[in-house]
Amino acid sequence: MSEELQPEILNGPLALDGLKLRLAAQVAPRRWRRSLESLAQAIDSGETLEGAFKLKRAAQPRELRCLITESLSVPNPTTLILEAVRIRQSIGRDWRELMQLMIYPLILFGLALLVGGSLSFLMLGSREFSIFFMYEQMYDDFGLRGGENFIAVMHDQQQAIIGLTFACGWTVAVMLTVFLIGPRWAWSAVLGGVLLFGRPLRWISLREILQRYELFISQGLSTIAATERVTHTFQFSSQSVASKAIAGRIQAGIPLGQALCGSLLSDGLSRPALRLLDLQGSDMPHALAETAELLGKLIEQRCRGLAMLLPVFSILFVGTIVWATLSAYLLAYMPMVSMITSLA
Repeated sequence: MSEELQPEILNGPLALDGLKLRLAAQVAPRRWRRSLESLAQAIDSGETLEGAFKLKRAAQPRELRCLITESLSVPNPTTLILEAVRIRQSIGRDWRELMQLMIYPLILFGLALLVGGSLSFLMLGSREFSIFFMYEQMYDDFGLRGGENFIAVMHDQQQAIIGLTFACGWTVAVMLTVFLIGPRWAWSAVLGGVLLFGRPLRWISLREILQRYELFISQGLSTIAATERVTHTFQFSSQSVASKAIAGRIQAGIPLGQALCGSLLSDGLSRPALRLLDLQGSDMPHALAETAELLGKLIEQRCRGLAMLLPVFSILFVGTIVWATLSAYLLAYMPMVSMITSLA
């Protein structure tokens, strides 16, 4: 069992700070949990938040380190950390839900391409093992005409399947390279440009930025001061480029709502709500929270729509690939079947 805390620590404000950090550790991303737990343990032993942060700074993930650094400038830092981690959990849940919708159709599509491409590649192998050579012999043996044209069509069809397989394989290789080697903002930017599910991904990023602004402004900071803090907290995240662009507009004198409208993360559905932020005045934190909630509802609706749409696309794509792969081989026997039928 762990040692009991001293009464003066349990009854003081540090106890509440330690509790909030432990609550944050329970819902934080996996790579953040150990750092938050170590901060809570240091506070439980009597260290201040600033002192605990200095002791554990070197071992903290960069994004969490930036968040804690900026939280020290607000009146209630542990509350901001806890709320930021809860927001991160909600954002992660939206990402997982959207990715889970895409995994099954993409895997099914990839397997169909893999099987079709592999079969077509084998059929285009050496002449002794090529099915096209077998068809040529069959047409010659039965004295059928038009075999050369039909085999040429089959050959072109299988080349198209192989080309599609290589193109998809190259796309997957590029995506993996961006994910493994590139900065985090690049992966988010690449996925955000995909036509089918790019919009909800952009809404997710925009929602996190709005909620981060709401956290700092609700602590009493001005929009300019909150912008500096938010930009630094996103320094090593996938929203780093977007947050810097928004900060540049705000520093140039553009109001927060208009600055958000100028971001590529916004679109025709979200811009009217973003423009209303500039009319709120002192009620800005509440307006930011409501706008973030609206984006959450849009994400939920889009995910439900994708859940109904993607299975249909999967069936169409996979059916087309399977038919294109097998039809050429099956239709090659049609002249023979017609000849046998005429003889009967």
